[in-house]
Amino acid sequence: MTRDLKVLGLASLIWGFGDGMIIYLTPLYLSELGADPSQIGGILGIGALLMALSQIPAGILSDRFGRKPLLLISGLIGLIATVIMSLAASLTVFVVGFWLWFISGFMFSPMASYISATKSPWAFTRSLATISALYGMGSIFGPVTGGQIAQVFELRTIYLVAILSTSISAITLVFLPPQPIVKSTKREGLGTVRSNLPLIKFLAIAFFILLAMSLSWPLTPVYLQEIKLVSVATIGILGSLNALGVVILNLVVGRFKSRQGFLISLVLVGFSVIFIWKGMGILWYGLGYFFAAGFRLFRVLATGHIESFVSIDTAGLGYGIAETVWILTFVVVSPIAGFLYEVEPELPFPVSLVMILISILLIPRLIPPTPQDITTTTQVETFTRKETT
Repeated sequence: MTRDLKVLGLASLIWGFGDGMIIYLTPLYLSELGADPSQIGGILGIGALLMALSQIPAGILSDRFGRKPLLLISGLIGLIATVIMSLAASLTVFVVGFWLWFISGFMFSPMASYISATKSPWAFTRSLATISALYGMGSIFGPVTGGQIAQVFELRTIYLVAILSTSISAITLVFLPPQPIVKSTKREGLGTVRSNLPLIKFLAIAFFILLAMSLSWPLTPVYLQEIKLVSVATIGILGSLNALGVVILNLVVGRFKSRQGFLISLVLVGFSVIFIWKGMGILWYGLGYFFAAGFRLFRVLATGHIESFVSIDTAGLGYGIAETVWILTFVVVSPIAGFLYEVEPELPFPVSLVMILISILLIPRLIPPTPQDITTTTQVETFTRKETT
């Protein structure tokens, strides 16, 4: 692992700790502040939309001005957002800070572009999966720590802890080595990407699959608390199990760019939906949260596959478009999940399962069969990144 990846990995690990508390516990805090399930879904959906809209501009700017400056700006915005959330005394002010926190998520496209441009002997998918695993490792401790803090004090206290972790992560990014900006002699840009039909087809199919995998997820914490009577502290522990699943799955399966990896992620999420929906105890909910990490695995594999469609000088734009599509799934799914939950709290689960079954049939169209599908792990590690000028 090169020095730049180590620095980026450390920053991601620390950032993941704070994000872990915010991601898993904020739906509960929104409920405390007076938001109903439909409003929570809408708030999450708008936040995800803001994150999605920031990805392409961030990708374009990283291609033109460098990836490190964009990562630093993202860290600063994330810090400001956590400060606002910790000081908010009303739902309106808190939501403003929460949405700003979503906007700071534009770091994903510059980060993917940075990893792609790193002179590493590792394949891009393996490097991306490793950084994602480090982020997930931090997320293991965030939810359980936040849940315990909320149990002893109050949910609002977790945002004070998030300020500390976000500050340290942002400072760590300062030590990230800058990268040279690649200038192309060709006129490439958004028009070129839009005319890339294989990329468009890949993004469209992946969008539906991610939609299927995430439909039951936005209001799962609320479902467990209101219907299954699970405590906040326990939900924090379940969030840590999900983060542990992200780490293990990314390290074990995340290095593959094959149909097997996509199928494994889909099947795991399918079992996750069943265990959380029909489970009758913490063991089943824990397995459900662990297997739900298949969603994050699918995103990593899909992002890694984008490299096949773009050149190095338009990588930021390509990853920005991909991240926009991935995040738009959450924009669409959050209000739908909120609506289904209000009709019947269990309804998001069977609908998600039906869509997952359809998604399994779409995998051959997403990734046509190739010799890589039967390649061993050792052989996959020997693949080198495509480099173009």
